[in-house]
Amino acid sequence: MIKAMPPVIIVLIIFLFLGAVLIYIQIGEISITLSRQQWPKTTATVIKTQIVGERAYNPEITCIYNVDNTEYSLITGLGTPGFGRKRSRQSTAQIIIDEYPVGSLVTIIYNPQNPAEAYIRTGPYWHNYMQLSLGIIVFCIGISGLFNLIVAKFVKKKILD
Repeated sequence: MIKAMPPVIIVLIIFLFLGAVLIYIQIGEISITLSRQQWPKTTATVIKTQIVGERAYNPEITCIYNVDNTEYSLITGLGTPGFGRKRSRQSTAQIIIDEYPVGSLVTIIYNPQNPAEAYIRTGPYWHNYMQLSLGIIVFCIGISGLFNLIVAKFVKKKILD
């Protein structure tokens, strides 16, 4: 007869898996944003700013820029995460909007293979590091919990022998 796995072991394995997935995803995101820092730069003109969203307020900045005599537009929220208290999200969005008044010039980076892909902020963003940290913590909880269970079982077996 197959013995059922204790629920605590299942939970710890889930922690291991979720932590590993978060670590993998965030390392990939951070790696991508770091590679963008090598892209060429150009100057863009801010043509519109607004706060969008009803529950999660985010800044939205619209710019136009030229690459090889072709005009492109960029609409960005600057990678701002939409969490926190409603009032603080709205005031944070307003602070960011105020940094980019209409008519101002901003330096952007653009993908040399696809100039329509552009960013004002290259990242990595702070929320990438927060999610990476969360993944590491969750993974460590899973590892340490499983290690403690194995050690406890080994010690118990030694005492009974």
